[in-house]
Amino acid sequence: MDYLIEETKYSLSYQQLKQQHEELCSIANGPFITRLPEALHLACIICYLKEYDHQVLSDHGIIHQLVHLLNHEENAIRDIKQIRKQFNEVLYLS
Repeated sequence: MDYLIEETKYSLSYQQLKQQHEELCSIANGPFITRLPEALHLACIICYLKEYDHQVLSDHGIIHQLVHLLNHEENAIRDIKQIRKQFNEVLYLS
């Protein structure tokens, strides 16, 4: 799939995005935290493709929650199970 943003052409594969999401959903919390930059990038792409509005950036939005994890904030680490559930559901690709 190709798309344009400000006259720059980008390409991506829906199947690769789906596989990457499934892989990130299947790993344990430790490896997931190690791969947070990848998870955050994937979340941005999928939210863009799914045309989600600004809610994903809000205090309880998946992008915002992943940033909290990236910063190793205590509350986010404590809530990792809920954040992972949100990651799995909000970014699901059929």
